[in-house]
Amino acid sequence: MNIKKRIASLAVTASVILSCTAVSPESFIAHSANSEIISGGFVFKFTEDGASLMVNSYTGASAVVTVPQTVDGYTVTEIHQYAFYENETITSVTLPDTIKVIGASAFGHCKNLETINMPSELEIIDEYAFTTCHALEDVTFGDMVKSIGFCSFQLCINFDKVTIPGTVGTVVDHAFHGLQGATEIRFGEGIHTIESGAVLNCYSVDRLYFPKTLTEIGDHSVAYSVWGNEYTPISNVVAFGSIETPALEYSLNSNFDFIPYEIGDINKSGDITASDASDVLSEYADVSTGEISSYDSKNKRKADVNFDGKITPTDASEILGYYAYTATGGALEVHDYFYQQYFG
Repeated sequence: MNIKKRIASLAVTASVILSCTAVSPESFIAHSANSEIISGGFVFKFTEDGASLMVNSYTGASAVVTVPQTVDGYTVTEIHQYAFYENETITSVTLPDTIKVIGASAFGHCKNLETINMPSELEIIDEYAFTTCHALEDVTFGDMVKSIGFCSFQLCINFDKVTIPGTVGTVVDHAFHGLQGATEIRFGEGIHTIESGAVLNCYSVDRLYFPKTLTEIGDHSVAYSVWGNEYTPISNVVAFGSIETPALEYSLNSNFDFIPYEIGDINKSGDITASDASDVLSEYADVSTGEISSYDSKNKRKADVNFDGKITPTDASEILGYYAYTATGGALEVHDYFYQQYFG
């Protein structure tokens, strides 16, 4: 009987050993929250699901940094919060396209960082991710960015032209605060909301491009300076947008010059033709002979292509000029064309 019990016990033990050896060592590592891989000056940790790696910190001394796409067979998908925080050595960072998340303050206060690419698979840029990166040059966002957090690019004073991707939907409060060197801000199509204070203290901005998809824009959200509780619109700003969106009212209330995307397109065909010029001449003739204008405020804004506040044959002539320009291969969109004619 004892022999039988011993045999049964050995069988159970063997079964347990076999079942344990069927689990790979990698599985134990992947599901251990405290597991680290140290390689090439980086400290990597596993992401919450244990399936990929994040850069937890950088201990290297190089100014030019390339984050690897894979380490020990694991894909690197995240730059963890504070991973490069206050690193004043790095000047250039290359990220793999597998990065989906750049965590809070990941590159905050990297004051000498000049260039970094935005990976094609990047989805989330968390709050303060690049705050106070004074030397950082313009960045180009990919098509998968869903969220740019509070103060993400605060005080990136070396930016010149900024295009905020439409995929974010909402530009949150202070996301691009203090871009003191930026001259042009473009809000991508798909953005529907710009929160109050989203792009404050951009003292050099002179061109704003609002999206046709805009449905809500907060007070003093773009191109205002703030001191204490006092908000002042930036001077000499030209704003572009659709007359069918809140961009028009916001721009007028802020004393910006406003150029509608629909400028010159009187008959709403989507193209500028001789018919539009003819329509303007008819309106001028009617008003000149004492008839009541058939144009509402929006049509008047579209027809006044020389921005003198009147509808005259000069406007018709200018519309014909743009029609001739495109007929001979000119590529500028109509709003940029008239901007260059009168503000450029």
